[in-house]
Amino acid sequence: MKKMPLLLLVVILLLAGCQQDKSAQLTVASNKDKVKLRVLHINQTMFNEMYGKEIMKAYPNYEIEVIPMESVFSQPDRSMKEIYEDVSNLIKQEKPDLIIFPFEDVYQKLAAKGELVDLGSYVKTGALQTENLHAPAIEKLTALNKASLNGIPARFDSKGLYYNKQLFDTYNLEYPTEQMSWEEVFALANRFKGKEEGIYGYNPPLYGFLDLFDIIRTVGYGRGLSVLDASETKVALNTDEWKSTTNLVLNGYKEGYLYLPEIPKDADSNGIVSLDPNTPNLFTEGKSAMTVDGIGLSEIMKLQHRNGGAAVEWGVVPEPGNGQSNMMLSDIFTIHVDSSLINESLEVLKYITSDKLSFNMDPEMVVSGISTNTKWIEKTYGEEFNGFFQNKNIAPHRVSSAPEGFWLKFHRLASKEMLSVFTGGKPVNDALEQLQREGQAVLEQE
Repeated sequence: MKKMPLLLLVVILLLAGCQQDKSAQLTVASNKDKVKLRVLHINQTMFNEMYGKEIMKAYPNYEIEVIPMESVFSQPDRSMKEIYEDVSNLIKQEKPDLIIFPFEDVYQKLAAKGELVDLGSYVKTGALQTENLHAPAIEKLTALNKASLNGIPARFDSKGLYYNKQLFDTYNLEYPTEQMSWEEVFALANRFKGKEEGIYGYNPPLYGFLDLFDIIRTVGYGRGLSVLDASETKVALNTDEWKSTTNLVLNGYKEGYLYLPEIPKDADSNGIVSLDPNTPNLFTEGKSAMTVDGIGLSEIMKLQHRNGGAAVEWGVVPEPGNGQSNMMLSDIFTIHVDSSLINESLEVLKYITSDKLSFNMDPEMVVSGISTNTKWIEKTYGEEFNGFFQNKNIAPHRVSSAPEGFWLKFHRLASKEMLSVFTGGKPVNDALEQLQREGQAVLEQE
């Protein structure tokens, strides 16, 4: 998602040397002293339900004022540059102590500009504990700003390849395994009957819309491909690798083992197809053998079963591709360097990393991921989620140097071209050639 809220934990960034070491010594207001923290978050209700109530129970002398950021993210098709500028202006106006980032991009930009407290010294002195947090999440956040830890990720999500054990047993097929390529996944999907019996080998995640290019890009990225060349000055789609990737998805659709909902002839001119809210998820209904989705899908299936829906016996292995885990971090707690309540803000971070808060998290509240607390993960999921965590190599989060306006316009072009391929019979080679040409023109204009 490109539109998400930001929160800054306000902390004074002291200079290197003795001052940095001194800053790691916490002296907090006593429980008798009233403390008022200003927190930048999406909205008051969401913050209270997810964190606020628990924090104020733990610190009854704390008063928390939430500064909402909903207006920043309510407009469609906004670039990350626009979101970043609005959040920066909001910080200047409101002067928050804590900032909670809903995703990584704006966090990365503000951290690089030195606006967020470096928490590394507090971790080194033991004033702030991170040992009980999912290590790859901390590693990824640290890598986002030149090995400097400027926040605590409270939640994360990771994708895996879900499979329906009952269908695999019925068809007498071996379960999917680790380190499968997308070619192997589609070959396995082809072993199922598809439209003949209403059983499909694979269905992509569909949440309210169908974006054909997004499906193709997911497979392409898993095969190590990129939309732009290494210099990010040329569009690199008219290649044999992208042609074979597009044909891999297209053939699965034509041959009936890849499920896609019916695409109306009058689909959106931008190539994004809005779906009926009642469009079924074939995997959760037991009619698809495999899908790639986030951890939240498991909670959807559990809730569905409790409400009388289908009971799917499922397993999960790492997502197909190049062996990297595309982990997504959310609810990143940070402190702004200009805060006058750094130590008090650090107390909130200490509570966020503790077992006390984590064990009060509702597993069904997975809209922004699950807790990074390892004890909570083990208690809530046990070993059934190992498939999400087996990839040791975390895909580096890299902010593209290409203009952000390019990505918005290019995605519309790409989605429209793929729609013409899947519904209009346009040859793949022609579509990619046109997309390369028009995409390059957009890149040069931006």
